[in-house]
Amino acid sequence: MITGMTMDYPAVLRTLTAEHLPSVTVPPDEFRHAGDLTVRGRLVFSSPDPSEFTPCPDVPLGTHPVYAGVTRYRDGTHAVAALLLPLAPPEAVAAAEYEDTIEDYQPLGPDLALLWDTDTMNAARAGDPEAFAEDLRTRLRPTTPGEPICVPVGAPTGERTAAPTDGRGPALAFPVCAEAALCLAGRGPSGELVALLLFSS
Repeated sequence: MITGMTMDYPAVLRTLTAEHLPSVTVPPDEFRHAGDLTVRGRLVFSSPDPSEFTPCPDVPLGTHPVYAGVTRYRDGTHAVAALLLPLAPPEAVAAAEYEDTIEDYQPLGPDLALLWDTDTMNAARAGDPEAFAEDLRTRLRPTTPGEPICVPVGAPTGERTAAPTDGRGPALAFPVCAEAALCLAGRGPSGELVALLLFSS
């Protein structure tokens, strides 16, 4: 629980990360808004072409903000270690009870991860997954130190992805340094979903 300070989502993510971060994950040192995800179906946090996956709990359709915990390395590279998709005010997200919703191995990385709905994922996998992933790596290549931490992804079109012009899309791509994904569901007093808390590990 956050006390003695103004509560906002980056601060909530910082506290939740300290409580739930997998022991094998390097702790992030920066917490910020990453992008806006347009949810059109069941969400998956995975590698570009996962051999297996388990969707996260149902998230209301619409556009939701996503916050990231970023780890910066001495060589100038960076990776996203934690993500928060809030569905309630910061106080409710901070007070929620979090439970693992996957409880199994979910492939991630090793250098690229996507938070996307199953329709967008299936469209990408039906094309050329390797070209799709390489296009995302190109778009995530740092243009300035520590940037970008996220790129919005539109519907896959052939070997490339349509880049949304409004900064949001049905998928968000992130640089990671990990092999597996963890999805925790944050639930309120009545069992309602108030947030998704995601980690790369």
